[in-house]
Amino acid sequence: MRKFLISITALVAITAGAVFADTGPPADVAAIRALQHQLNPSGIIDRVQVFGNYAMLTWHTNPEGIGSPAFARVSGHKWKRILVGSETEMSSGALIKAGVPASTARQMCGAWGTPQYPKNSPCMN
Repeated sequence: MRKFLISITALVAITAGAVFADTGPPADVAAIRALQHQLNPSGIIDRVQVFGNYAMLTWHTNPEGIGSPAFARVSGHKWKRILVGSETEMSSGALIKAGVPASTARQMCGAWGTPQYPKNSPCMN
């Protein structure tokens, strides 16, 4: 029974890590995490996803604060926040208005779901 429980615990940990894993070049992910931490030191970053010259992340604070800002590459591994991304304003339309190409904005909003939770996206499309 003990081995079974350990196996289940490991499976849950691996699955959770896969669902919430960062995506993109590690240097870009690190730069975006550092910038977000500088902008909001109390926020806990859940996930960063890089889409070429644009990125989005999700963060939370306990108990209630959440957000999903968007970023644009300035040069190299230097980024700037282009959209704060409160839960009521994030959408592919908002990303396009902030300067993100339409195809990238749709990709950014569509990339968050999983087969089990296809609507698990910070975008309100």
